[in-house]
Amino acid sequence: MVQKAQNYMYRKYYSEFKYRYSSSKKRQEKRFERNRRRVFKKAGIDSISSTKEEKLLASRRSTFLLTESQYIVKPIMHLKYKKKFTYPLQGFYNFPIPHLKETSPAVPEVDMTSFFEANRNYIPPTPVLTHPIDVSKVPPDLIPYIPDYPVYYGDIHNHLSNKQKAQRKPLQVGSKKWKDHIRQIKFFKENQLAREQERLDRLDNAKLWNTSPHKVDQRLSHERLLNKLQDRYDDYRKIKSQVSTIDNFNNECKKLSSLIEDAHLDLALTQRLSGDTSDDTKAFEQRPCKRVANVNHNLDLLQSSHTKKRIRALNTSDDGIVLTPVITE
Repeated sequence: MVQKAQNYMYRKYYSEFKYRYSSSKKRQEKRFERNRRRVFKKAGIDSISSTKEEKLLASRRSTFLLTESQYIVKPIMHLKYKKKFTYPLQGFYNFPIPHLKETSPAVPEVDMTSFFEANRNYIPPTPVLTHPIDVSKVPPDLIPYIPDYPVYYGDIHNHLSNKQKAQRKPLQVGSKKWKDHIRQIKFFKENQLAREQERLDRLDNAKLWNTSPHKVDQRLSHERLLNKLQDRYDDYRKIKSQVSTIDNFNNECKKLSSLIEDAHLDLALTQRLSGDTSDDTKAFEQRPCKRVANVNHNLDLLQSSHTKKRIRALNTSDDGIVLTPVITE
């Protein structure tokens, strides 16, 4: 949920201030002191008489690290949420967005024996409409989204208390504000269904690729890049088979060389980082029936784990017929 002045998706975290000198150590020190004086002058404070809190506040405003224990969190200005007060979907943006984890409410444990005994003769009441609705004034696409309670202006999620509802008047059925209210309810319901469908699609893709839902995006991106690279090489082979002269062949290949280099670069950027183990590798390493490495049951190898047994070369007869290997102790 996007709140006021909090519509930035990502933030940069600046920390771990360290001195890393290169061959031009004196130039680096002068550059650091010059930037420090510029920050203090911009804030209108004196570097000698000002306190440490004033210096840290000025450096935080200018995103400038002064000490090792200091850290600065700065939002990325050009990556923002477009739609406010709604759950973000990947279809609204042309770049990856962070996925919010939904916490399911805790279900209280119920003693089923006492529950059935207490509700053995229970008869559910017949639902009664709290307010009449004239469906003839409502558009057909809004009828399935009409709630069974009176709607109030600005109360999309029905969070008003009984005291607040008593001080207001419900919207008239069929009016313009009432229709806008029902359209907003329809928008939230459709977003909820789309979010659930996106979650189910991620689970299906994870089962198809035999991985977890949070790793399936990496698999799909690798698949798209590999297909892109394969298409470029297919175009290269077609041009090589169709073009007759060497000059025309070289001209056509120069056009595809940049595309092939870009595909290789995109593929290299998506390689696994060191230390990032895939889910398949983790499951492979945690097999309960995995064979120990020091046990060798293959007698065809020349170096066997048995110290007394050695494999002789293939036994051949005088006629050149190859017989089975013989094991001697």
